[in-house]
Order: sequence, then C-alpha cells, then structure tokens
Amino acid sequence: MADASGGRFSHTLATAKFPNSPRDYQSFPRSKGARYDLNMATCSAIATRLDEEMLAHRPALVYPSHTSFSAMPARLGPDIAAELGGRYLLRYLLRKQYRQFTTGSSSPHFVTPTPYSPTEVISWLALPTPARREFVLFLDATRLSDVRGPRRVLLGGGLEYLLASGFPANAIVVGWPVPVV
Repeated sequence: MADASGGRFSHTLATAKFPNSPRDYQSFPRSKGARYDLNMATCSAIATRLDEEMLAHRPALVYPSHTSFSAMPARLGPDIAAELGGRYLLRYLLRKQYRQFTTGSSSPHFVTPTPYSPTEVISWLALPTPARREFVLFLDATRLSDVRGPRRVLLGGGLEYLLASGFPANAIVVGWPVPVV
C-alpha cells in the first residue's frame, strides 16, 4: 500500500512483532501516516491492521486523511472490488435508518471494508453522532460507480471510501440491513 507521498510498508504481519504494551507502539512498524494510538489488542485494531496489510499487497493508493474527495479520481466498482480482493464494502446504519436505504440511494455515502463493533465504529470512522450503529449493509463493489478512496479517516483510524453517487439496490448483497452485535 502506498500513501500519497509514495511510502510503502516494509513489514508484513508475518514479520511484525505485535506490541504488548503502549510503550511498544513507538517502535511498532507502520506505514507512513498510520495511526495506532488505540490498543492493538482490540478486534477493531486488528481488523483495521489486516485491511491495511491487504491493501499493501495490491496496487492501492491510500490517501492521507486531509485529502479532499474531489482531489481523488472517480473509480469504477470493479476496480475497487479487485483492490479489496472481492470483499464487500460496509455501510453502517443507525436503528432509525434500518429501512431508509434498502432500495439503494443516490446520495453520497461513506463506507469501509473493515468490520467494527457497534460502539467502536463510532471512533474508528469518526462518526458525527455517538449513537450506536446497530446494523450494516453489505455492498458489492462490482455494482458501484464513482467511488473515491481509500482514504484514512480524519480523527479516526480506519479506512473509508466515498460512494459519490450513492449505491443501487442491486449492490446490497443480503437485501436488508444485518444486525451487528
């Protein structure tokens, strides 16, 4: 994974020694601009790190958090799907949004490839309200268009993509929001 300045990971999970204490984080190998200020032992930290590793082994350009989406090229869904190795993108939802997007949406949406718990998704994606995201839509990237990213989340720690034109109903994999516990 390259960041916008051209830096590359030089370590993989196979060679990295995971930190055992907060003091160890200072010497922990990480990509330029990576943020590991949360405990690496959480499932969210591990999931985010695995996504970074996945993108490091593909020709993925991860933009810094301050990069505007207008500065990133619009990309087609099949290109994103290849970048993600066929994994789905996730759109986390509040309970009151349960039925709101089941037929798709033409509004912009932020999504991530990383699975998070309902409480940790708030901090990792720096969501605007502290309300729990109890549901998630699984989106098939091959059915999307005008995707921007990936980009690091400003004040968060995760990775995000912008679906600038929203998503069609046929991109929803399961057909309804799935509960997250």
